[in-house]
Amino acid sequence: MTTLNIPRDINLIEMYENQTKIFDSPEYKKYKDTLIKYFQEDPSKKYERVEVTDEKTQDTNYLLLSNKNVNKEILIHPSKFTNLYDYYLYANKKSNEILYKISEYVENKDNIQDEERSDFDLIKTEYVTLRKHLDEVNFIFNNQYNTVNELLDKKLKETIELSLLLQDRQDSYQRIGDKRITNIQKNQMAEEFKKNNLKIPDDFIIKKISKDIGDISFREVENWFNWIEKTYLYMKKQKELNLIDKDISSVLNKIETESKNLLFEIPFIQKKK
Repeated sequence: MTTLNIPRDINLIEMYENQTKIFDSPEYKKYKDTLIKYFQEDPSKKYERVEVTDEKTQDTNYLLLSNKNVNKEILIHPSKFTNLYDYYLYANKKSNEILYKISEYVENKDNIQDEERSDFDLIKTEYVTLRKHLDEVNFIFNNQYNTVNELLDKKLKETIELSLLLQDRQDSYQRIGDKRITNIQKNQMAEEFKKNNLKIPDDFIIKKISKDIGDISFREVENWFNWIEKTYLYMKKQKELNLIDKDISSVLNKIETESKNLLFEIPFIQKKK
């Protein structure tokens, strides 16, 4: 059930921070299973299904009545959700309207009748509740902004580093000049790079490779290893940047889902046997 009517005693910050914990709890799983039982077809006709309206809150609850035992019943009080974006707009507009009414009361306080004073107390209480929840929503939105902003700052930093690595890679390739080697020789160097913990090997290995190939100098082999290292560092940074993009996407999806479907009232089940 989605609603904009949120009781004063609900702390939206606590509810927002505990969404995952609530949904993963055994109690919530039991609630979902019972709710499925209510809405699914029952071939055995074990239960009769009845929608019950709470006289005080006007909420719709769901009642399962056993056809075998009249004293056995399960009353389901469903979850209550709100859309934080819609609620923020509603609460902000409503609180401003109430503030205007309050100012009218204050201006005419000497002429306020008892009935009007009672109305004044009611709207004042409603105003305090709305402002409390607006402060909580603002806190949530600010935290969301900070979380995303930190990731965007990190992405910017990594992007700059990636562009510098790309330039280094291109420069190292230019230093190779016109001296080309076969793919087999290039793979041999790549294997030596891997064996050396993804670092350029020492001079002994470089001299050996130069001697094995025969028509390439020590400096030329060293240039190829520099290019291999720069290529590795570039690809490594690119993977790190891709992971940051995935993190940003995941965080944004989580924020949107939880903000549009914020559970603020935990469901519960009453059983009578």
